[in-house]
Amino acid sequence: YTLFNDKGYVVGAVVVGEDDSSSTEYAWVSGIKMNYESHNSSKWTYARDVIIDGKEDILTEIETDGTTEAISSIAENDDRLIHIVPEEKTLGIGGCWNKAVMHPECGRYAIQLDSDDLYADGDVIRRIVEKFQEEGSAMVVGSYRLTDFDLNPIPPGVIDHKEWTDDNGPNNALRINGLGAPRAFYTDLVRRFPFPDVSYGEDYAMALRLSRNYRVSRIYDVLYLCRRWSGNSDASLSREKANRFNHYKDTLRTFELAARKNID
Repeated sequence: YTLFNDKGYVVGAVVVGEDDSSSTEYAWVSGIKMNYESHNSSKWTYARDVIIDGKEDILTEIETDGTTEAISSIAENDDRLIHIVPEEKTLGIGGCWNKAVMHPECGRYAIQLDSDDLYADGDVIRRIVEKFQEEGSAMVVGSYRLTDFDLNPIPPGVIDHKEWTDDNGPNNALRINGLGAPRAFYTDLVRRFPFPDVSYGEDYAMALRLSRNYRVSRIYDVLYLCRRWSGNSDASLSREKANRFNHYKDTLRTFELAARKNID
């Protein structure tokens, strides 16, 4: 369940997984359009309907814009919605991922949905789950289309990483800055190898670690709409910040390459 503020920007991060006790393994977003609804008769928020036969984990970063209260009020009336608010005040995105996947109600698969973005249609999660089951994967990655905030396509368009191959994909991952989106993980393995507690490159670090020993599967159809606008966390980076980000990923590659050299 994704919440938007009064300017139409997403303010809730989502992890969706299949619960072992549910009758199916499918969850899906019913559409990409936003529905307008009220909150406590004094605040307004946008929401998108999510249909899931199982559980949802919703995790918000520490904020003061009313998101926590809005999600809590929904969770009170829908036991499929689990709202996790970390006691720690300093967690990065990776730390929040760990809180979500370590929760006992988190399902078999954890699927990324960044705060600015949308799934392309209501079939996305079903397709990802089927890919996990067909190939026994540790991670499934889709393809995405870059759009503006109003979902109009913008250059370079579709990012599908078709250079990936089963044999050389894990090696190629050391040469690129990201693997694509959406990124989905087999929860048991994420619990074994937690995300680094950072707010940039945490998913790239996880992808490198999993691809070292486990299968990463690809879906080359567009599953994800990546919206670019001035408020993106990686928009208009200063040279200093861009250098810090690049240095961090270079460090991840260095450590990963050393680890792979030691594989028997």
